[in-house]
Amino acid sequence: MIIRNFFRRTTTRIYIVLLSIIIATVSVLNSLNVFLDNQANKIYINSMRLIVSTEQNLYDVLKANENIMNIKRGFLLESPENSIQFVDEDPNLDKPLQWASFSYLSLTSVTTYLGDNDLVENEIELGFSSLDYYNSTVFLNDYLGKTITADYKGEKLKLVIKRVYDAGPFPEIKISKDIYNKLERKATTYFYSSQIKHERFEEDIKSELLKYKKEEEDKIVVPHIYSQSTEVANYDALEKMNSQIKLLKNITYVLSIIFLIMFIIISKNILEDLETTIRLENMLGFSKKNIQFNLIKRILSMYILTIILSNILSIIIVFVLNNKYSLGMQLLNFKFLIIILIVILSCNLLLVGTINNKLNITKHK
Repeated sequence: MIIRNFFRRTTTRIYIVLLSIIIATVSVLNSLNVFLDNQANKIYINSMRLIVSTEQNLYDVLKANENIMNIKRGFLLESPENSIQFVDEDPNLDKPLQWASFSYLSLTSVTTYLGDNDLVENEIELGFSSLDYYNSTVFLNDYLGKTITADYKGEKLKLVIKRVYDAGPFPEIKISKDIYNKLERKATTYFYSSQIKHERFEEDIKSELLKYKKEEEDKIVVPHIYSQSTEVANYDALEKMNSQIKLLKNITYVLSIIFLIMFIIISKNILEDLETTIRLENMLGFSKKNIQFNLIKRILSMYILTIILSNILSIIIVFVLNNKYSLGMQLLNFKFLIIILIVILSCNLLLVGTINNKLNITKHK
């Protein structure tokens, strides 16, 4: 009866509608921010490599950092005598592949990693950059069976192309276990390629790893390559997303402040609206604890209903946006929901003190 009468008030219904709308709006904007941030980070991850090449083995150091992932041991193959042509007998006579097009650390080198188990002896998989892959589509099958002559620590290697594939922004070669073991035995440095989980960790990780750089030849670098392909790392798309994220965050901050102001005003108005009820219950002989309990029960029931309605509204909005624009936003933003619950709980704890003052004033009148 107490809660039912409270919800019959026009002001209570207005408060519920106003708070539900603004909470739902902030929740949707938060979900959109999270979605865009994840999309931007995917572009960042695909566009970068953390390259560590040192005389000391830093694998354990890389592995221990929870913000570094996809750690691969590799090797840096060099062109023989600074040769320009990449494939020995390139079928693309008009525009043969060059070593420079397969390198992002120097003009005459290419990164090499362990490939699939079905590669044997001197077989390799040749990973084109996306741009070269699509430009060479008509020649792809012609590259199969062709050889690449590469140099590693003064030894020439004849590598036979078994497969070709799109390696994204960073071209590479995947080698058989036989070749991998041979290179590992000759290696005098430890070469690792990995990725950083988020752009915000990049500077700290580089600063930490640079402490291990002892020799001038040691490399600790983070090259970035952005492709024009819409399916991989696109610099324009990343810049646009970062701009949208910044704008949405500013809007979310403003709306969050508005929500807090509204929440405080509404809580104050509710107390003023219920002051007569407090006096009446006090005159009827209700104990202080009962009055407090009844008042908090009204307030909490209103905010619980508000949270339920705002979440239903935000879920509907996100569902519509996901289906209309093929997005992948979370239907329910649990992190935001927890923050709202903490805010409401904190404010209601402060409300207890205000209630006590109301009751004390009432007793003296």
